[in-house]
Amino acid sequence: MSGGWVKIHRSIRNDILWEDPQLFKAWVDLILMASHCESKSVSGMSIVEVERGQVLTSLSKLAVRWGWGVQKVRNYLLLLEDDSKITRQTTSQYTLITLVNYDKWQAQETDETTIKEHAKNTRRTHIKNGKNNNNTYTPQFEDFWKGYPRQIGKTLTFKNWNTRLKEGHLPESLVLAAKNYALSINGNEPQFIKHPSTFLGPNMPFEDYIQWAGDKPMPIGGRSVGTLTDCSCRECTGELERRKGERT
Repeated sequence: MSGGWVKIHRSIRNDILWEDPQLFKAWVDLILMASHCESKSVSGMSIVEVERGQVLTSLSKLAVRWGWGVQKVRNYLLLLEDDSKITRQTTSQYTLITLVNYDKWQAQETDETTIKEHAKNTRRTHIKNGKNNNNTYTPQFEDFWKGYPRQIGKTLTFKNWNTRLKEGHLPESLVLAAKNYALSINGNEPQFIKHPSTFLGPNMPFEDYIQWAGDKPMPIGGRSVGTLTDCSCRECTGELERRKGERT
């Protein structure tokens, strides 16, 4: 869309893309490109119905628009899907992108509703600033943060960390998963590494990295070690011998 305006909430500063100017700019551009009403467009020899909050485009068009390669655009859209920001319908002629929460942030409101919401947000800000600060990072979270291969969006990551702990996940397991994930993506370009908030997000991809095959880090006896070969205690030595026996 070439005219009009969109609403950007202050909370966008907590978004995982905020700290990467290039990726954040592309995300805002998608918001600006999204249709604000239902319409129909022609793509090739097909008529495509475009709903509110959707973008009718293609990988090649986005590559030219953003000055990226097609593969980078593809990986970026996968990142947005992984973070539940978009869904996609892809054909040989076009890509139809749906911004998942478009109506939540771009809903039309009356002036009275806007004023009330502003007053409510102001009260919340005063309460937060006057009573507490929820971003005091714990030592165990700092261990996770140091071991994770991409450090971006720390505030949102800590929020997801606390959510996972409330669900019963052990902090030691989350720290271990971060270290294992760092080993698994060795050599990958930073933009293709999961954001830490996504790693600890609702889909919980960290669960795939709590246990690791071979002599990579694994929790032993309810505690974690760097590798089995790094420890000479009887418990770790026995576990290493057991695994060698399984291979033979």
